[in-house]
Amino acid sequence: MEYILPQDFKSKIKYNLDMSAITWFQTGGKANVYCHVYNDKDLKFILKQTPIEIPIFVLGAGSNVLVRDKGFRGIVIKLGKNFNRITLENNKLIV
Repeated sequence: MEYILPQDFKSKIKYNLDMSAITWFQTGGKANVYCHVYNDKDLKFILKQTPIEIPIFVLGAGSNVLVRDKGFRGIVIKLGKNFNRITLENNKLIV
């Protein structure tokens, strides 16, 4: 799967990324697609363009995770620093 990105897309997408390069234990095979998402607009675009049958894995810091040697046949999404906020507005918790 390849994405045709809009001009204002700021996030990074890599194909066939070796997951050992981004995990603390430096193990694992390749992910079909790796997205380092910087903002909610880009995240919405990625999710809308991804067919429902494609597996999605949201990666945290890359610690406490083992990726098998055969890799991940789907999309790995790493949320950037802009997703690191919690606010309370009108009795709603927004994460």
